Amino acid sequence: MKSIILLSTGEVCKRLSVKKHVLVYLLETSVIPEPQKIGGRRLFTEQEVNFINETMERRQSKQGIKNKQLINKEKTNVNPN
Repeated sequence: MKSIILLSTGEVCKRLSVKKHVLVYLLETSVIPEPQKIGGRRLFTEQEVNFINETMERRQSKQGIKNKQLINKEKTNVNPN
């Protein structure tokens, strides 16, 4: 039987190299589902941590595309005079 490892919010943040407020924001805005709570503490499974990581990577990728579009737009709007 395989044991399930549960990680606290702090452990997830350390593993993903993010600040706690970023993870809490994603939870509060329902970008990621709320994990189980034991004794009032959020505890995440490995599967949930992987999902959070993938979600954050997708959001960063989309943000990178938006930033590139803005930079390209600014370059085309530069006044040569």
